[in-house]
Amino acid sequence: MKKYELREQGFSILEKTPKKRMINVLWLIFTLLLIVGTYVALTFLIGYSPEGSSPGAPIDIDANVAMIPVYFIVLVLCVFVYFFLKLGATLLFCRDRENSARLKMLEDQSLPIFPVCFCREALRTWQTVFIYGAPIAAVYAFMFWLCGLGGSVPFETVDAGFMCMLFFMSFFMGLDLTLVAYSLFYKIKEKTDYISIDYHIYGVTLFKKTYVKFKRRPNKFLHENNKLIDNGKFRWKRQR
Repeated sequence: MKKYELREQGFSILEKTPKKRMINVLWLIFTLLLIVGTYVALTFLIGYSPEGSSPGAPIDIDANVAMIPVYFIVLVLCVFVYFFLKLGATLLFCRDRENSARLKMLEDQSLPIFPVCFCREALRTWQTVFIYGAPIAAVYAFMFWLCGLGGSVPFETVDAGFMCMLFFMSFFMGLDLTLVAYSLFYKIKEKTDYISIDYHIYGVTLFKKTYVKFKRRPNKFLHENNKLIDNGKFRWKRQR
């Protein structure tokens, strides 16, 4: 929903600028969780490497130099698909699809160079979670599948190149997971109805519905001793 519409409807506005140190800590935690979780999941899925006798070593280390260009092309495609999925999910919930959403770079010199999906509208919390969570799930599942499929023995060894690609993508996914975590935190703590992602997680605006409403009263209503008098337009029965 457009921000000016929420202001006209009397929503309270609260701007939030989370501390960069806390963002970086959570970003690092989510990234490490994705990397470690990926390795553990692949180890559990593949089991023992048929090329080695030691357990817990499912990675095929024999790198093929000829595959390096393929790894690079697939990585670039995954990055583009990841961000365009976010853009498509954002446009799905925008009212003004032509002007509200676009891809841009973080311009603050104190922040890392990072492409983000910018949206001028405020969205529901569940919509924000879907916009950033669905692309993570889709791209992660695809790249995880590539890790198992690309080994020397499909789904019995792991392709080290594709796994490194997934580790690299965890860097992008970790920051978006941080945004999802903050969005849910604000929903629980502030009871927000809408959230505007102004500068990724580094700057957001929260909109909360106010329940105090003012109603106009008819000019000629008279109330006296629990009696309502006919004013010529409305006829009221005397209460017993």
